[in-house]
Amino acid sequence: MNDLSKQIENLIIDQVNFLNKKIKGINFLELLKFNLIENIKPLFKNHAFDQTKEFIHKFNIDNEYFLIEVKIIFIDKPSSILKKVLIKDTLLISLKEVIKIDVFNNEKGKEIKSFSILPYMGVCLSEKTNVNLNFLKNCFYVEIIFEDKLKSVENIKKDTI
Repeated sequence: MNDLSKQIENLIIDQVNFLNKKIKGINFLELLKFNLIENIKPLFKNHAFDQTKEFIHKFNIDNEYFLIEVKIIFIDKPSSILKKVLIKDTLLISLKEVIKIDVFNNEKGKEIKSFSILPYMGVCLSEKTNVNLNFLKNCFYVEIIFEDKLKSVENIKKDTI
Protein backbone atom coordinates (compact mmCIF):
# COMPACT_ATOMS: atom_id res chain seq x y z
CA MET A 1 0.00 0.00 0.00
CA ASN A 2 2.87 2.37 0.72
CA ASP A 3 4.20 1.81 -2.79
CA LEU A 4 0.81 2.54 -4.39
CA SER A 5 0.24 5.64 -2.25
CA LYS A 6 3.73 6.91 -3.13
CA GLN A 7 2.94 6.45 -6.85
CA ILE A 8 -0.34 8.34 -6.38
CA GLU A 9 1.50 11.08 -4.47
CA ASN A 10 4.03 11.50 -7.28
CA LEU A 11 1.22 11.57 -9.84
CA ILE A 12 -0.67 14.27 -7.90
CA ILE A 13 2.47 16.40 -7.54
CA ASP A 14 3.20 16.08 -11.27
CA GLN A 15 -0.36 17.01 -12.24
CA VAL A 16 -0.48 20.00 -9.86
CA ASN A 17 2.80 21.30 -11.29
CA PHE A 18 1.48 20.75 -14.83
CA LEU A 19 -1.64 22.91 -14.35
CA ASN A 20 -1.66 26.68 -14.85
CA LYS A 21 -1.05 28.46 -11.53
CA LYS A 22 -3.43 31.25 -12.50
CA ILE A 23 -6.44 28.93 -12.35
CA LYS A 24 -7.89 29.00 -8.85
CA GLY A 25 -10.37 27.29 -6.52
CA ILE A 26 -12.98 24.90 -7.82
CA ASN A 27 -11.83 25.36 -11.43
CA PHE A 28 -8.33 24.20 -10.47
CA LEU A 29 -9.75 21.17 -8.65
CA GLU A 30 -11.99 20.26 -11.62
CA LEU A 31 -9.04 20.26 -14.01
CA LEU A 32 -6.97 18.30 -11.52
CA LYS A 33 -9.79 15.76 -11.11
CA PHE A 34 -9.95 14.91 -14.80
CA ASN A 35 -6.16 14.68 -15.14
CA LEU A 36 -5.81 12.50 -12.04
CA ILE A 37 -8.59 10.05 -12.85
CA GLU A 38 -7.20 9.55 -16.34
CA ASN A 39 -3.70 8.84 -15.00
CA ILE A 40 -4.62 6.85 -11.86
CA LYS A 41 -6.52 4.09 -13.69
CA PRO A 42 -3.36 2.44 -15.12
CA LEU A 43 -1.83 2.22 -11.63
CA PHE A 44 -4.63 -0.12 -10.50
CA LYS A 45 -4.46 -2.48 -13.48
CA ASN A 46 -1.22 -4.02 -12.25
CA HIS A 47 -1.90 -3.74 -8.51
CA ALA A 48 -3.43 -6.53 -6.42
CA PHE A 49 -5.42 -4.71 -3.77
CA ASP A 50 -4.91 -6.65 -0.52
CA GLN A 51 -5.09 -3.96 2.14
CA THR A 52 -6.90 -5.06 5.33
CA LYS A 53 -6.15 -2.27 7.85
CA GLU A 54 -6.99 1.41 7.83
CA PHE A 55 -4.37 3.51 6.10
CA ILE A 56 -3.83 7.27 5.78
CA HIS A 57 -1.05 8.93 3.81
CA LYS A 58 -0.89 12.74 4.09
CA PHE A 59 1.25 15.29 2.30
CA ASN A 60 1.15 18.99 1.35
CA ILE A 61 1.98 20.89 -1.79
CA ASP A 62 2.91 24.45 -0.91
CA ASN A 63 3.95 27.26 -3.25
CA GLU A 64 3.48 31.01 -3.56
CA TYR A 65 0.01 30.64 -5.13
CA PHE A 66 -1.74 27.97 -3.07
CA LEU A 67 -1.54 25.31 -0.38
CA ILE A 68 -2.90 21.86 -1.19
CA GLU A 69 -3.47 19.24 1.50
CA VAL A 70 -3.75 15.69 0.18
CA LYS A 71 -4.95 12.61 2.05
CA ILE A 72 -4.87 9.14 0.52
CA ILE A 73 -7.20 7.08 2.72
CA PHE A 74 -8.24 3.44 3.00
CA ILE A 75 -11.12 2.63 5.39
CA ASP A 76 -11.63 -1.03 6.26
CA LYS A 77 -15.05 -0.63 7.97
CA PRO A 78 -18.15 1.24 6.86
CA SER A 79 -18.10 4.74 8.31
CA SER A 80 -19.88 8.06 8.15
CA ILE A 81 -18.97 11.67 8.69
CA LEU A 82 -22.12 13.59 9.57
CA LYS A 83 -22.84 17.32 9.26
CA LYS A 84 -19.34 18.23 8.16
CA VAL A 85 -18.86 21.84 7.06
CA LEU A 86 -16.13 22.09 4.44
CA ILE A 87 -13.83 24.95 5.37
CA LYS A 88 -12.01 24.99 2.02
CA ASP A 89 -12.66 23.82 -1.54
CA THR A 90 -12.41 20.02 -1.55
CA LEU A 91 -12.01 17.31 -4.18
CA LEU A 92 -12.97 13.71 -3.40
CA ILE A 93 -11.97 10.92 -5.78
CA SER A 94 -13.10 7.36 -5.15
CA LEU A 95 -10.54 4.73 -6.11
CA LYS A 96 -12.33 1.67 -4.73
CA GLU A 97 -15.95 1.29 -3.57
CA VAL A 98 -18.75 3.85 -3.51
CA ILE A 99 -18.87 7.09 -1.51
CA LYS A 100 -22.36 8.39 -0.77
CA ILE A 101 -22.71 12.15 -0.28
CA ASP A 102 -25.62 14.21 1.02
CA VAL A 103 -25.40 17.99 0.52
CA PHE A 104 -27.45 20.23 2.82
CA ASN A 105 -28.73 23.79 2.68
CA ASN A 106 -26.55 25.88 5.02
CA GLU A 107 -29.40 27.85 6.61
CA LYS A 108 -32.28 25.38 6.89
CA GLY A 109 -30.41 22.10 7.25
CA LYS A 110 -32.60 20.50 4.58
CA GLU A 111 -31.12 17.98 2.17
CA ILE A 112 -30.58 19.50 -1.26
CA LYS A 113 -28.92 16.64 -3.14
CA SER A 114 -27.91 13.08 -2.47
CA PHE A 115 -25.57 11.25 -4.84
CA SER A 116 -22.91 8.54 -5.03
CA ILE A 117 -19.39 8.57 -6.38
CA LEU A 118 -18.43 5.34 -8.11
CA PRO A 119 -14.80 4.18 -8.39
CA TYR A 120 -12.69 6.41 -10.66
CA MET A 121 -15.12 9.27 -10.28
CA GLY A 122 -14.77 12.45 -8.28
CA VAL A 123 -16.64 15.49 -7.07
CA CYS A 124 -15.54 19.03 -6.22
CA LEU A 125 -17.28 20.65 -3.29
CA SER A 126 -16.97 24.36 -2.55
CA GLU A 127 -16.08 25.86 0.79
CA LYS A 128 -18.83 26.30 3.40
CA THR A 129 -20.75 23.31 2.05
CA ASN A 130 -22.55 21.12 4.61
CA VAL A 131 -22.24 17.41 3.79
CA ASN A 132 -22.74 13.91 5.13
CA LEU A 133 -20.16 11.44 3.81
CA ASN A 134 -20.84 7.69 3.88
CA PHE A 135 -18.02 5.28 3.08
CA LEU A 136 -18.61 1.60 2.34
CA LYS A 137 -16.40 -1.21 3.63
CA ASN A 138 -12.91 -1.27 2.06
CA CYS A 139 -13.25 2.23 0.62
CA PHE A 140 -10.09 3.73 -0.87
CA TYR A 141 -10.19 7.40 -1.82
CA VAL A 142 -8.23 10.62 -2.24
CA GLU A 143 -9.20 13.88 -0.53
CA ILE A 144 -7.61 17.08 -1.85
CA ILE A 145 -8.17 20.37 -0.02
CA PHE A 146 -7.29 23.58 -1.88
CA GLU A 147 -6.44 26.88 -0.17
CA ASP A 148 -5.71 29.91 -2.32
CA LYS A 149 -2.98 32.13 -0.85
CA LEU A 150 -3.72 35.08 -3.12
CA LYS A 151 -7.24 36.28 -2.35
CA SER A 152 -6.96 39.38 -4.52
CA VAL A 153 -8.55 39.31 -7.97
CA GLU A 154 -6.26 42.00 -9.36
CA ASN A 155 -3.34 41.02 -11.55
CA ILE A 156 -0.13 41.23 -9.57
CA LYS A 157 2.01 40.91 -12.69
CA LYS A 158 1.26 42.29 -16.11
CA ASP A 159 0.40 39.00 -17.78
CA THR A 160 -2.72 37.22 -18.90
CA ILE A 161 -4.01 33.69 -18.74
